[in-house]
Amino acid sequence: MLPFNAMSADPDQDFFSDGLTEDITTALAKLKGFFVIARNTMFTYKGKPVDVRAIGRELGIRYVLDGSVRKSGNRVRVTAQLIDAASEAHLWAERYDGDLGDIFVIQDEITASVVGRIGPELLAAEHARESRKPHHGLDAWECVVRAVFLCSQLSEESSRKMLPLLDRAIGLAPDYAQALAMKGWITMWRAFQGWEDMGYALALARDIVQQAIAADDKEPWAYLAQAMIAFATRDNVLAMAAVSQAVAINPNSAFAHGQLGLAHANGGRAADAIPCIDYALRLSPREAFLGDFQFYYAMAYFQGANYELGLSYAREAHRLRSGHAVPLVIGTACAGLLDDQEAATDLLGRLKSLVPDISRDAVGATSSFVSAEDRARLIEDLPVPAWIDGLD
Repeated sequence: MLPFNAMSADPDQDFFSDGLTEDITTALAKLKGFFVIARNTMFTYKGKPVDVRAIGRELGIRYVLDGSVRKSGNRVRVTAQLIDAASEAHLWAERYDGDLGDIFVIQDEITASVVGRIGPELLAAEHARESRKPHHGLDAWECVVRAVFLCSQLSEESSRKMLPLLDRAIGLAPDYAQALAMKGWITMWRAFQGWEDMGYALALARDIVQQAIAADDKEPWAYLAQAMIAFATRDNVLAMAAVSQAVAINPNSAFAHGQLGLAHANGGRAADAIPCIDYALRLSPREAFLGDFQFYYAMAYFQGANYELGLSYAREAHRLRSGHAVPLVIGTACAGLLDDQEAATDLLGRLKSLVPDISRDAVGATSSFVSAEDRARLIEDLPVPAWIDGLD
């Protein structure tokens, strides 16, 4: 993290850029699995010409984040860019504008935004780097990087391919908390889609989450996996506590904020869910899990009986990740409640192609909505025959 360049001689602007650099460095250092050079070392580069490749060689790093701060009147513009230190290729760039009325508020907002977006970009770059290696040649961390990318694809095939990667990581490092937790999370996710037995998934996840928390009680994925167990058992108190803990550990995790919105939607609080998902998207609008965010919106709008938006977001979630089954359940239900026979028939057909043995009983049993009334709207109170007659 190079010191941000203040684009004027104004001492206040220099103070702002140094504070912003320090805050972003501290926040990046909290990201699991990333090695971040300490601020004191990086500040030795302040005000000097920078050779990114030379820095990469000197410090043994793969990526450099730098930027600039420009102030005009009461407005500030901050630019940031992520660079591959070996090739000098620009992997990501963004611009932020704000009002300096409260300098610390705008500094916090920029820090959260940069860190929230940089995590997925680094994982994507690392996946591209490691995907050229054969499976048997990966070390534990490389296995987890590849697994995170596959997790974001939200399909039967990608989720199935995750499991041997995570098993290899656990075999190489038995106390690798993120690998343990992600295995529990993805097994539960597959059960929600209808690709794993829910009883088996719950038993495995409960055991493996305990192992993950014992190995590292500051691993956010452990609490996200715990929340998946709570979603399956409709324990909204546990779900809220678990996801809130994940957010507290990593406040800049867009995925954790999105899951907090899902926990509110499952608990019948659509009005509380939407701002959480909105914030997740503000943190990372190009998030690898964007398809999931659209799904969370669909869940919230269905729960709040806004079926037009529920259908729209369900369709968008399906467009982004066509292998994810549950958005099709929500979309079909919304179409039914809108008396949209054409949409319901289309979405039901897509659903049955993903989960051929889908049934009303299975939908009701695996639905994460806490309220029986919310679950009933998925399977019983729909006016469109395509849904009711199309499922056994």
